[in-house]
Amino acid sequence: MSSEARRMLLSYDWPGNVRELENAIERAVLLSHDPIIGPDDLPDTLRKGSEDILLGLIAEGIEGEYTLKELERRYIEAVLRRNRGNRSKTAEQLGIGRNTLWRKIKEYKIDVPES
Repeated sequence: MSSEARRMLLSYDWPGNVRELENAIERAVLLSHDPIIGPDDLPDTLRKGSEDILLGLIAEGIEGEYTLKELERRYIEAVLRRNRGNRSKTAEQLGIGRNTLWRKIKEYKIDVPES
């Protein structure tokens, strides 16, 4: 399971308790085309806004795991993945222009997922 998918599972409130968690995991295993379960394999109810991605990364950064540049790189990667490589949508969600996003992708050597 990817770290982003794990963060999504851990940050969800689970109003349906264990049964809802069990169903979410079973669904992810069945729908995943990759050996690693990613955020796109999880139910839509678990997918919150990109703000939650940022909050999770900031929490890890505060614990000393990441520099500010590393947080920015990981955040851009996560939003790109969530948007399946759509740069226009990603730039809009990040609140930056497409040219700025392009420069950051190049600077951080980010592999953009295919749409």
